Amino acid sequence: HITDRKKAEEALKQSEERYRAVIEQAAEGIILVNADDRRLIESNPEFRRMFGYTADEAVGLSLYDLVADDREGVDRNIDLTLSEGTRTVGERRYKRKDGTLVDVMISGSAVRYGAHRGVSIVIRDITERKRAEDELRRSEQSLAAAQRIASMGNFEYDFELDRAWWSEELYRIFGWEAGEHAPRYKTFINSAHPEDRAFLRGKVRDALRGEEEGSIEYRIERPDGETRFVETQYEVHRENGRPVRLVGTVQDVTESRQAERRLREAEARFRTLVEQIPAITYIQATDDAEKPKAITYMSPQYEAIFGYSPEEEMYDPKRWARILHPEDRERVLAEDARTDETGEPFKVEYRVFAKDGRLLWIRDEAVLVRDEDGTPLFWQGVQYDITEQKQAEEELRRSEERYRAVVEQAAEGIFLVDPDTKRFLEVNAEYQRMLGYTSEELLGMTLYDVVAHDREDVDYNFQRSLEESAFVIGERRHRRKDGSLVYVMANSSLVFYGDRQVVCYIVHDISERKRFEEELKARAEELQKSNAELERFAYIASHDLQEPLRMVSSYTQLLARRYRGKLDQDADEFIEYAVDGATRMQTLINDLLAYSRVGTQGRELSPTDLSEVFAAARDNLKIAAEESGAIVTSGDLPRVMGDFTQLVQLFQNLIGNAIKFRGKEPPEIRVGAERRGRDWLLHVQDNGIGIDPQYAERVFVIFQRLHTREDYPGTGIGLAVSKRIVERHGGRMWIESEPGKGSTFFFTLPAMEGDRR
Repeated sequence: HITDRKKAEEALKQSEERYRAVIEQAAEGIILVNADDRRLIESNPEFRRMFGYTADEAVGLSLYDLVADDREGVDRNIDLTLSEGTRTVGERRYKRKDGTLVDVMISGSAVRYGAHRGVSIVIRDITERKRAEDELRRSEQSLAAAQRIASMGNFEYDFELDRAWWSEELYRIFGWEAGEHAPRYKTFINSAHPEDRAFLRGKVRDALRGEEEGSIEYRIERPDGETRFVETQYEVHRENGRPVRLVGTVQDVTESRQAERRLREAEARFRTLVEQIPAITYIQATDDAEKPKAITYMSPQYEAIFGYSPEEEMYDPKRWARILHPEDRERVLAEDARTDETGEPFKVEYRVFAKDGRLLWIRDEAVLVRDEDGTPLFWQGVQYDITEQKQAEEELRRSEERYRAVVEQAAEGIFLVDPDTKRFLEVNAEYQRMLGYTSEELLGMTLYDVVAHDREDVDYNFQRSLEESAFVIGERRHRRKDGSLVYVMANSSLVFYGDRQVVCYIVHDISERKRFEEELKARAEELQKSNAELERFAYIASHDLQEPLRMVSSYTQLLARRYRGKLDQDADEFIEYAVDGATRMQTLINDLLAYSRVGTQGRELSPTDLSEVFAAARDNLKIAAEESGAIVTSGDLPRVMGDFTQLVQLFQNLIGNAIKFRGKEPPEIRVGAERRGRDWLLHVQDNGIGIDPQYAERVFVIFQRLHTREDYPGTGIGLAVSKRIVERHGGRMWIESEPGKGSTFFFTLPAMEGDRR
């Protein structure tokens, strides 16, 4: 129904608008890549910002230019994405326009773009995350090393003797050579950072007044100016309540404190990163024997997509299973159990119900994170809202169904051919009927088996079809099952068939038209013979009339000169009529002779520059143009196969005609040309008096006139000769005009072979 179709069209339009809004506002880089040549078709603003390209620079950019020395990886991942439909490629290094490298997370989906098959690639900048991970890893390594080989020195201090013992490691921590300074109380205090000395003295006093043990963290300042953090563990030994000795350890904790600071910064960067991408990031504890897997982190996007707050999900880990679509629940839970058991990545697409009842499509991907020893730590995953993608896929499926219906009901033969083997891949019902084969028979044959031409002709046209997106092959003959031939008009185009390009042919049965053309050709040959005989007759008749007419004209002119004024007024008038009639008859016979000679005495056609033809015609009309004030110009004119003399006459007739039939304003005459398929379309445009469209055909008839001889002299043969010249060159001629608005004479001339302009 029309209403349903309109609703579907509106829904598709809204889906397209949402898709555009999403990719334009996405915080991830998104590009659409042509699967054939690996070049970018589209890119969103975040991609261009991320890599430093403008919109124009991004279009046509090769994907190889973005990848840091891994062409084979690009081809492998593109091919796998096309075959699998969607694919998470993983972490890669891409190259910006300025040559710097950026760490990215790549995922791709196979899509169709117009007539092309492509891949939509989502690029997430994980440079900061990688840097945070690297810093975190180094921090953890430093901490582990510190635990194994603690940078710790020992000391003892005798209060009564004011003398101390320091270990060699303690000297190293403070930046001194062993034995370089006398280890006394003052030396110990003065080694502290100036801002921490008062604090340290206070702690020592507290220890002497009653504390027996404690821990102090402060800064020291080495002789080279470096500041380090140390932690001191101490005990006070007493005799009779009086402190006599202080013993303890000093550990350099600078690296651990810096690692803690970097860890806090990395955690802050991680949260900032995951909370900006348009996907849900979550961390889930591994399964525990006493309790189910618990969500320990859920990014805020969860609420934007599902409608539930992250806290609701974290407090109720079973909610996820409850909101699964009933038709997907068993499959998804089985996959979840399998990944729990094997530790393999979890990657599933499924439907869920949002809090407001909306049905969403989700792509859920999670990996099990392990420590250096391989011990499982937690699951880290990402959930993407792919509802719009699924809607687009559904629309694509419906479009494919419509395509199948159209192809099978088409009145033309349609078939697909494999580029490598030339075998038929698909054939529609009309092509089967046209040749008399069944679909099964044709699918076991090649293009060579049905095309009634030599193999080289088939290969040439097939190669042209591969090189050009759409190619008009032209008229060909195909062989039916019974051996008879059928004439077809063939066109080809490149289309996607699965994950590769093949050639699609559309053929029209023109057998009836060919039979009609053969009949027309036979009639044309007869007409051509008849026209040739008429031309010979006109030439002979006009030539043989020349001599007696010349005698009549001479004697009437002699009578006019000798007897004008000697007879009565009627005699003078009669003689004047006779002279005028003989003169006009002689002009008509000369014009008729010129008309007949167009086809019989023309020169052989040769390469002719129409710019030179135009220049010669304009020079011949120079005086008429100057007297009338005419402006005669032309654009770029091509080279054609023609008779130079006749083409000069053609241009001269049309330009002269425009000068003659001018209006009140000075004539403005413009000659131009443009390519139309295999022909050049030329025009001569003026601003003259114009003619009524009803006389558009009459002006080309020999001796036909639309005005009296008193208004515009001439016999009316010029346009007839012009049309005859055009037809002799294989073209056609017509006029477009309105009274008072000027006229434009159009005519075509065949383009030279090999001229591609």
